[in-house]
Amino acid sequence: MKCKRYLIGVAATYLLLQTSCSSMFYSNSNVLGQIKQGMSPEETTKILGEPEYRRLDYGLEEWEYRKMLNPLDSEATVIIVRFEEGRLVYMDSFKASERQPVMPEPPVTAPQEPPVVVVPGHKPRPVIRPISDKQFTDFYNKVKARLFKDEQMKLIRAGADNKYFTCQQCARMMSLYVFDDDKMEVLRIFAPRIVDKENYETVTKSLSLFEQEKAMKLLGI
Repeated sequence: MKCKRYLIGVAATYLLLQTSCSSMFYSNSNVLGQIKQGMSPEETTKILGEPEYRRLDYGLEEWEYRKMLNPLDSEATVIIVRFEEGRLVYMDSFKASERQPVMPEPPVTAPQEPPVVVVPGHKPRPVIRPISDKQFTDFYNKVKARLFKDEQMKLIRAGADNKYFTCQQCARMMSLYVFDDDKMEVLRIFAPRIVDKENYETVTKSLSLFEQEKAMKLLGI
C-alpha cells in the first residue's frame, strides 16, 4: 500500500512538471530540424508554439522564442523566425548569453569647414560661369540667321570670345549642322570655354564613333 502511494505521488509530480514546464521545454529535441524554409505561420506554430515576442516591420514579421531544447540545458535557446509575404524566409538560434548587446551609435557631428587662409597679395581665383540661357539663345539665333556657313563660323568665333558655355549650349550650336566636320569645327571653338566637361556625352552623342574620340580629346577627357 505504501509503495502504491509512492508511485502515485511520483506520477502526479511528473504530470505537474509536464504541465508547468510545457511552455519552456520541447518534447522533441530535434525541433529545429523540423523548421523548413517556405513554411506558413500556422505550420510553424504547430512545431514551435506561440511566440514569446513578435515584431513587424514593413511587410516582415519576426517571431522570437526562448525555450529549453534539452532538460539538461543550463540556459534557454533563443529561436528567431522571420516571415515575408506569409512564408518563412529566415531562422536563427543561439544561446541567450550569446546575444550581443546593441551598442549605441556614436553621435553624428557635422564636418567642420576648413579655415580660409588669406595670403597677403594673393587674389582669389575668379568664379567662371557660363552665359545665361537667354544670352545664348540670342547668340544662337543670330548665327542661325546667317545664310552661309563661313559667315556663321566667323560670328561664332567672335561671339564666343571671352565667354563660357555649358555642354548643352555647345551641343545646341552644333545641331545647326548636319556633317561631323562642321560640328567638330564648332566644338574646336567652344571646347576651351566649356565649364562642365564632365557632361561631355551631351556633346559627343551627336557625332559618329570615330569623331567621338576626337571630341573627347578636344575636351580633355
